[in-house]
Amino acid sequence: MLKCNSVEFFDNGSAEFVYGPLNPIKTFQGRRRVWFITITGYSDKLDDMKVSFGDGTPFPDDAFKTYKKIRDEINVNIRWKQGDILLLNNLAVQHDRRPGKPPRVILAFIVQVNSMLCCSTCLEGWKASPHHFSFQ
Repeated sequence: MLKCNSVEFFDNGSAEFVYGPLNPIKTFQGRRRVWFITITGYSDKLDDMKVSFGDGTPFPDDAFKTYKKIRDEINVNIRWKQGDILLLNNLAVQHDRRPGKPPRVILAFIVQVNSMLCCSTCLEGWKASPHHFSFQ
């Protein structure tokens, strides 16, 4: 279980959760190496969007700009409508969200697959815990 290092609540009702330091590269099935954490970070403080390595060394600006350029070029926007359901495999895609118009309600299920060989239609061995997010 990943533990949160700190939580900061803002006047606008949003919150910032800090986890880490984390190793961004995970190895799956003993061989597949995947970058598992976004490097762009999220913060309500516009002057606090600095990205750094675990030892505090700043991430090079040119590398960060290249990463964001590539990310934006391969980005796929999905227009949500009321009642839509979207399933994402965190091992296959990096997901993000664009600002939305309040109020909006998101019901999210975080699922842990016990076997990495389990296909998308297989429900055996899955543990799900619902999380209800309401953005005002």
